[in-house]
Amino acid sequence: GINAEYGEGINSYLTEFQYSNAEQQQLYTALNETAKQLNPVIDINVFMGSWTLQMGYPIVNVQLIGHNKVNISQAKYKFPGGVEPESPLGYKWEIPFWYNTNLEPDNNNLVWLSDTSVEFDVKEGTEWLLGNTLARGFYRVNYEADNWEKIINILLNEHTTFHEVDRMKIIDDLTSISQILEEVDITWPLHASMYLKSEESLYSLTGSLTSLSRIIGKLSVIEEYSEAVDRFYLSILDPVVERIGLEPKENDPFEMGLFRGAILTEAAQHGHEECHKHALQLYQQHLDTGVPVEANLYEYVYQTVALNCTEDVWESLFEEYTNEQLQSKQRYLMKALASTFDIDIINKLLKYTMDEKKIRQQDARILLMHISMAATRLTSQPGTF
Repeated sequence: GINAEYGEGINSYLTEFQYSNAEQQQLYTALNETAKQLNPVIDINVFMGSWTLQMGYPIVNVQLIGHNKVNISQAKYKFPGGVEPESPLGYKWEIPFWYNTNLEPDNNNLVWLSDTSVEFDVKEGTEWLLGNTLARGFYRVNYEADNWEKIINILLNEHTTFHEVDRMKIIDDLTSISQILEEVDITWPLHASMYLKSEESLYSLTGSLTSLSRIIGKLSVIEEYSEAVDRFYLSILDPVVERIGLEPKENDPFEMGLFRGAILTEAAQHGHEECHKHALQLYQQHLDTGVPVEANLYEYVYQTVALNCTEDVWESLFEEYTNEQLQSKQRYLMKALASTFDIDIINKLLKYTMDEKKIRQQDARILLMHISMAATRLTSQPGTF
């Protein structure tokens, strides 16, 4: 397979230049020698040049022709109206296009897109095609409306038909492409995301929520829409929280701890009452007993507590940050300190960032970043700014 040939080429390159300097061209030459074993043969110089000698990345457009042919074409992914400098390669990439279909579920189907477009055969009776399977290529994939509709319907009704990586990639492509192409309606990713109520993969769920924030984040900073945004997120997260529970179970795998922490954090940020009360209880228990907050719940507990805390509670968080030696925990505490809705406390924190006796210089820069990110959220709250 391609990984074996790649490893062989890297080993040859490292052996030849282990005691000397080398240039990238010498790496490509070594890889080219082993790439001759592949079918089809890949010219590493041409392939790598298309990805390193021009800016940006491509979007691949997929068109089903009847039920047995497919046309794929490439263009530079860009927002409308942008001015692009000329590319020595005309913004054409060497693209390995992996795909599957309803009749060819194997994720290793591969076609090379080296020109503006290419046409290839698929099995008679093909109803839909999914491109860039397992997200192995650095490109977006867009489909005609009928193909998008079939993909979205599968997500909503039988989402495990697709690999967890592909499920996340579908939402990611939809949210991204809906911002640049009018024919991909911005409601499509919102509709498709309703499947997340049943998603059990941490990768797919958290990745998809991050992708959705591209479009929903723009609405959440507008006061009139902030409550609607919270309702939208909670419509997805309520069933997930109910399914996984607030407390760990005896036989939970390690991944479930990460999953629970991420979901409870997201739900609490959007006003989930049970999550909010639970986080406050865990924090009070921490204060009363001195038992540390569970590592998977740092962000959930500290950030939820900070959102609407009193100045006394905020000071207790700041004291914990000051005394904490574990850097990973400090990062969560810094993010929490900047999350409060209280403008007076934010002003106090800004003053602290200028006092090295309060906050180390390297931490001040991180805190300022968190404050600036929180500022957009603050503007959507009634009575702020």
